[in-house]
Amino acid sequence: MKILVTSYFFHPEGTPRATRTWELVREFARLGHEVVAYVPDYPEDYSALEARYGFRVRTVPSGFLLNKGDKKPEGLASRALAKPAPVKRALYGLYRWATGGRQVEYAATLFRALDRDAAAGKLVPDYVLSIGLPFSVHLGTARFLRRYRRARRIAGAAPVTAVADYGDPYYYEPMERKLFLHR
Repeated sequence: MKILVTSYFFHPEGTPRATRTWELVREFARLGHEVVAYVPDYPEDYSALEARYGFRVRTVPSGFLLNKGDKKPEGLASRALAKPAPVKRALYGLYRWATGGRQVEYAATLFRALDRDAAAGKLVPDYVLSIGLPFSVHLGTARFLRRYRRARRIAGAAPVTAVADYGDPYYYEPMERKLFLHR
């Protein structure tokens, strides 16, 4: 079976979602499935892990506006804590309030990468697993699935099974209030 896994967190981060994604990708590959994981652009070379465990990793840009460049692993202590200029901080705060944060950009870049690879024939999954938090992973994957399922239906191919794993259903962080998510 060809399995597509999308996530915002992956190895080498030390978060629960990164660990869950890493373990699922490895286990699916161990069971003989053809697995490809779409993850943010970590400054990491996955070629040795791909050869050792038998899965593919496709990195996707984390963003296009305020979130350009390599994603810094959040679970590592190497994060620089530089304060941006006051105007940039104000613009970033307005952007975060209006959109829900930097991770929303990932939905658009993830969709573009999935759609481009499917159109080129590099991506033909039978099963799609979207591991969320942030929810933008599900948004980008769902947008891709809508177009991909329509194309498969027209071609007469078998339907695609999709699972959206949100993780902890009781998650609520009062400091992360989003206008459109929490009332």
